[in-house]
Amino acid sequence: MSNDVTIICATIVSAISALCAAGSVIFSKLQYEHFRRQIQFNTILEITRINRELIALGLSNPVLKPLLKSNANPTRRSCQLWLNQFMVVWEAHKLGFINTDNWEGYENDIRESIKNDTDMQEHWSEIRGKEYYPEGFTKFLDGMFPKPHSKSMTKEK
Repeated sequence: MSNDVTIICATIVSAISALCAAGSVIFSKLQYEHFRRQIQFNTILEITRINRELIALGLSNPVLKPLLKSNANPTRRSCQLWLNQFMVVWEAHKLGFINTDNWEGYENDIRESIKNDTDMQEHWSEIRGKEYYPEGFTKFLDGMFPKPHSKSMTKEK
């Protein structure tokens, strides 16, 4: 009988050890996924930072300033920079770095920022189908513009 108890105890200890090992693997996987998302987001932030520095350098340097004006007017550039900023915020939320309560505020801010901005609406209608942004962000932004405007911007397939 004591042999049976020993076997049962050994089986229980083995099962607990297996559960602990499985829990450790799951925890490690979750930590890895969080770290991977953090690296992705840091990359986006770094690209955005470099972009801003390059534009600031171009605007502050008389020799470089004409290069910024070569293909776009200032309104288009401003709209593009705002869209890029909106995309960074959207990506942060998508990666789980902005909680739901804060996201609602960001979402309202984006909506209010573009609701009556005809320059932004015109710019979006010009670039919308050119695949500058991820499909999810494009769908998100389509929902931010006033409905009559976004109907004319649906992507043709």
